[in-house]
Amino acid sequence: ALERGEAEEAERLLRGALRLAPASAAGQANLGAALLRLGRNREALAHLETAVALDPGCAAAWCNLGLAELRLGRRRQAEAHLRRAAALDPGDVAPLVNLARLQAAAGEPEAALLTLRAALARPRVPPQAHLHLALLLERQGRRAEAADHLAAYLAAIPPEGPLAARLGRHLAELRRAAPAVKVAEGE
Repeated sequence: ALERGEAEEAERLLRGALRLAPASAAGQANLGAALLRLGRNREALAHLETAVALDPGCAAAWCNLGLAELRLGRRRQAEAHLRRAAALDPGDVAPLVNLARLQAAAGEPEAALLTLRAALARPRVPPQAHLHLALLLERQGRRAEAADHLAAYLAAIPPEGPLAARLGRHLAELRRAAPAVKVAEGE
């Protein structure tokens, strides 16, 4: 249910499963993830803390714990948890994307750019990494580069729907607004 985006149903099923096996790290982690999707961050935090106590090697639980901490305004804890998640699963970019969001929100755009570029160097890159990088680059006035990453995001998502249409129009605006690059003779 959680993978289908049915967080309320996932919560119901996971609570039932945890009544039978409360020491299930995966159950605690998944319930925490469902609660995060429902916006119940404090409740999610408790289950995610239990999950990492039961299984300190569960990168997904650390990543979601970092996200819960971030939503609760606990920047230092969020950063530590996200870095731990990234170290535990070097192939997963979600901790790095969330870390970059944290850095950007904290007024550290260059650190966020470096973190997102590190995420893009990993083998499995979700489209959202390109979207976050595009938004960050646009805020810095780097429209041509932002347009490239927005195009990569749009190429990876279903073309129908209002979001794709709105972002497609924005991409066209970015490309029109990007300054022409002048190449000097001999380059």
